Amino acid sequence: MKYVWFWVAGGAVGLALLLAAVYCITVYISFLVLLDAKNRLGKAVMARVMPTNDIIDMFQNIPEGVVKAMEQSKAWCDAHPPTRWAAQSRDGLKLNGWFFENPSPSHSYVIYMHGHGMKAADFFVFTLPFIEQGFSMLLPDARAHGESGGRYRGMGWLDCPDLLDWVDAILARDPQAEIMLSGISMGGNTVLNAAGVALPPQVKCIVSDCPFTSVHDEIETVLRDMFPVPVGALAKSMGRLVQKKAGFSVTEASTLEQVKKATLPLLIFHGEDDDFVPFAFGKAIHAAAASAEKQFYPVPGATHGESAIRDYEGYLRTMFDFARRHMELGEVSARRDCGC
Repeated sequence: MKYVWFWVAGGAVGLALLLAAVYCITVYISFLVLLDAKNRLGKAVMARVMPTNDIIDMFQNIPEGVVKAMEQSKAWCDAHPPTRWAAQSRDGLKLNGWFFENPSPSHSYVIYMHGHGMKAADFFVFTLPFIEQGFSMLLPDARAHGESGGRYRGMGWLDCPDLLDWVDAILARDPQAEIMLSGISMGGNTVLNAAGVALPPQVKCIVSDCPFTSVHDEIETVLRDMFPVPVGALAKSMGRLVQKKAGFSVTEASTLEQVKKATLPLLIFHGEDDDFVPFAFGKAIHAAAASAEKQFYPVPGATHGESAIRDYEGYLRTMFDFARRHMELGEVSARRDCGC
């Protein structure tokens, strides 16, 4: 009996060490998946989570007419290949962008920011509607995505200064430009974060699809989906790792706080069935925005990133009507009927 307590204590210490190891590994792998674009383990897990970036294959039950419209957009891009634009971020990264010049003379531009784990070329399926409405279109690869450099994903926060530099690149090309900023998911946060800083007067309006309230809130949401346990401590530990590795605070990276300083007109789309970036996040951002004109467009039945697919005609009509209230787009060209 005199050794029983020794073995009990030893077992308790061993279990505590095992739990601590599991905890640390969980935090580290979560960090790799969300922010580290170079680590092999993180890339492997990400590939299992999102095996394809082809939007037509990514979502199920896309209406036939919408698939046709996206295929037409891809075909147009193949026939009118973009010009590659290059830039250097303020912290020395090489950034890549794809520029589609409108065939008709135009001073209207849209900068479209893609979502987490994707790349600009994945969204060529939505290029043609912008061209038809008179826009020239710049689609940058976010840092640590596509053909842009960098190891750590910016989660819409580190990407905001990069976006401002892309704005300057358009203005250097065309000082008379009128610019709309648009983005989805992480890209939607990028453009909303820019709403809270001083922007050139040539930036006229901002459109965001399914943004999260802050990086901290989204980390908590993802961890809660992954693990059926309280995740507050996990989120704090991961936040410290993000600060150490990627160099920013997940609590300070708050889109909710940025839009409280916004003055430009804002349009926010959000799918009502989104559980990756909860619908409540989009509602909270809209409520907090200080913009004199702000609009919220809910899409019933849409999960994360699906709003433009589930309500294709309504989505485009709402976005372009919003843009035309703030930009000189000229005459609208005839749109294709997507049959939805």
